[in-house]
Amino acid sequence: MNHDPVNHPKHYYGNKLQAIDVIEDFELGFHLGNAIKYILRAEKKGDKIENLKKAIWYLEREIYNEDGIVCANAVAETANCVPIQ
Repeated sequence: MNHDPVNHPKHYYGNKLQAIDVIEDFELGFHLGNAIKYILRAEKKGDKIENLKKAIWYLEREIYNEDGIVCANAVAETANCVPIQ
């Protein structure tokens, strides 16, 4: 496939699949879809660590929406997870 920065950006392709195809096939929704997107492109676009931190942000937001729990800095050994009151 030819590079098309709008419809088919290279950083969202694996060997055979595009990130959007995986996200839609699994019906992941906004937060989980974005987490997967940032994980899949982590080594292909921009700063790897920044992309992984963005993925964590979206995962934490999904957890908050499902369970009402916020985890500040969840990747640290001393994660501060507290229920929302």
